[in-house]
Amino acid sequence: REARYGEAMQAFLAAQGEHAAIAKRVVAGYLSYAFHRAGEVTETIDGIDRIMGTGFNWAPPSVLVDALTPAGAIALIEGAGLPVPAALRAVKSRLFRHATINPGRFFVAS
Repeated sequence: REARYGEAMQAFLAAQGEHAAIAKRVVAGYLSYAFHRAGEVTETIDGIDRIMGTGFNWAPPSVLVDALTPAGAIALIEGAGLPVPAALRAVKSRLFRHATINPGRFFVAS
């Protein structure tokens, strides 16, 4: 409700244990794969964001990178032993900029 997604993702990155390791590997795989598809499936990561966000109702990769920070996302991917896409290494600012899509819809709390 308060849009503290960045804080939540920092807690996610700091989480320890078997279950946390599984969750981190899943998110790392998703981000690595999605950013590697930019330029192949769509021209930019924005196209991948739209496919995943509106087509599958998953958090768009850019929303996760914005919440994790680019450095956090890169560390997550490297920690999983996966290749870090060049497009992700080049990120210097906020990625997700859609006036009509609220990133909060992808972070449902129960």
